[in-house]
Amino acid sequence: MTFSQKLLDLAEWIEVLTRKVRIVLLILETMHFFNLFLFAKFRKKSPIPWE
Repeated sequence: MTFSQKLLDLAEWIEVLTRKVRIVLLILETMHFFNLFLFAKFRKKSPIPWE
């Protein structure tokens, strides 16, 4: 990921960094919930062992 403009001060640098971190977190949380959905959908129901 590159930023084409030259950053002027620390506040702009922090804004760019937080934007990139936010994008990564959104991607990771989407992958996490998709995996949870798949695990819940495809898990096998085990028979009750005490019957």
